[in-house]
Amino acid sequence: ENYGIKLMSVGFMLDEETIPGICTQLSKYAYSGKSLYKHVFACAHPIGHLLLVQTEGDVAKAANVCSKLSQELQHDCYTGVFMEDQERINLSLHGIAQPLPLDEDHALLQEKICHDYSGLAATTCWKTMSILYVKIFKGNYDKVYEYCNHAKLLENREECTIEGAGNL
Repeated sequence: ENYGIKLMSVGFMLDEETIPGICTQLSKYAYSGKSLYKHVFACAHPIGHLLLVQTEGDVAKAANVCSKLSQELQHDCYTGVFMEDQERINLSLHGIAQPLPLDEDHALLQEKICHDYSGLAATTCWKTMSILYVKIFKGNYDKVYEYCNHAKLLENREECTIEGAGNL
């Protein structure tokens, strides 16, 4: 179901004021004993995906909303935004953008976005890049490692390589 469009069609907008309340409510109803959603901040990841749909693919606008959230919510919000931009599943379902091909040229274009950010936003961007690299290079960790080293800061290279190893 197109939840993002439904929410937007009634004038509801995801922002730094509505997201914490949504996550609090979801944590009450989604907890199943085994669910990752037992933590309030876990809902920020899918919210990040929806934010990119709400901003019609504008990564800077969506990331700006994430930056205004509490530190507990920021990480997962950013990963949702950057992952959606790299995969474009929801963006394509909503007719906003077409999925990008899984190739090295696409990876280099996405890396430029990561280079535009600093701090937690940059780290989460590089973390999601590792997932893209695993897909592009079909689990070849040497290539994942090589591309993760395109990150300028050691912290971001490490986050990318560790996440990449975990997704092989």
